[in-house]
Amino acid sequence: MAFKDSWQQQRQLRLQQVEQRRQAVSLLLQETSKQRQATASQLRCDLTLFRESLSYDASIRREKLQNYCESLHQQTQEFLAIAHADRELMSQQLSHDLQSFRATLTETVDSLRQEIQADLQRLQLETQLYLEEAHQARIKQRIRLTRNLSIFVDKLRSDVAAFLTDAALERQEKALQDKRDRKAELDCLLAGFAEFRTQLKQFRTDLSRTVWGDAETAPSTQHPAPSTPAPEPKKPNGFKIVTPVKAAPAPKTDEDKIYEYIEVMQSVRLTEIESALSMTRIQAVEGLRSLIQQGKITQRDRLYLLSTK
Repeated sequence: MAFKDSWQQQRQLRLQQVEQRRQAVSLLLQETSKQRQATASQLRCDLTLFRESLSYDASIRREKLQNYCESLHQQTQEFLAIAHADRELMSQQLSHDLQSFRATLTETVDSLRQEIQADLQRLQLETQLYLEEAHQARIKQRIRLTRNLSIFVDKLRSDVAAFLTDAALERQEKALQDKRDRKAELDCLLAGFAEFRTQLKQFRTDLSRTVWGDAETAPSTQHPAPSTPAPEPKKPNGFKIVTPVKAAPAPKTDEDKIYEYIEVMQSVRLTEIESALSMTRIQAVEGLRSLIQQGKITQRDRLYLLSTK
């Protein structure tokens, strides 16, 4: 029972505390509501005052803006008037300057045209004089060249005639020398052959005497001894067989010399042939032309090579 009583007391105490709290909350709510109403009324008053001040400030700003626009419009009109006046002055000054510049330019152009015309006339005169001098110089040079050419042609003709004469004389001398050499060789061969025939007759007589003795008559049925001796006969003393003299080899022609030189060097130039074989230009050219026609050599880039055919 004591526990129940204590519980009832605690319950009553809690209910009282809850009631007190509810009252405190209701009081707090009432005070808060009053404060909010007061604050709202104060805010309404402040907002009303702000609206009135804002409308007053707006009217003042509108008046200031209108005044500023009027002053700005007036200043703009003044600036445009001043700028128009400045432009008028500048246009007048520029027109005056342009007129003066045009007059100066016209005078300058006229003077330059006159100077150019004078220079053109002077250049024409100088050109005409130069052309006349060049024409005279060309005529003199043509006369000099014609004279030199005629002298050169005469000299060349004389040189060619002298060369042909020398070549003809040289060929004649060479032909005479070859003829003399061949005649000497032929005489030598005939002398050797005569000596050989004499020795052969002597050998035959000695052989006949050796075989048949000194009899005056020999059997008529016997054939004459052969002209050639029997194998390994005993040659009498003083017998000498003269062998025929071989003819000397014919001298090499220019073509043979050139061909042998090209065969050794494989590829040569015309100047090398002239210097190496001591030939003239005409001899070398004739020899090379003959070899090319025969197909023994070919020409390639001023080089002469052996033909590969």
